Amino acid sequence: MSAVSLRRIGMALIAVGIAGALGIAVFQQLTWVPEAPAERHAYVIQRTLFLLFTKADYPLIPITLAGLLCCAITLRRKTAVSAPSDPPNCSDR
Repeated sequence: MSAVSLRRIGMALIAVGIAGALGIAVFQQLTWVPEAPAERHAYVIQRTLFLLFTKADYPLIPITLAGLLCCAITLRRKTAVSAPSDPPNCSDR
């Protein structure tokens, strides 16, 4: 697989993960916050993070990590290709 297509796949997976996380956060704001008692409103961030990490129906964290891994592989390929094979020898002067 080429580095360009791998990077595009990685960016798409990251975008899906971020969009899903934002979707969960918006859903919590629209559904849970109005129904929760006022003293529980301070815990909306903790509740959203808990749902984000434990929601097995929507594996957003593994999807995002897979995207980051794809992008990291392309960066590693770029540095491996652009690195010179023999460094210049300064002792020849």
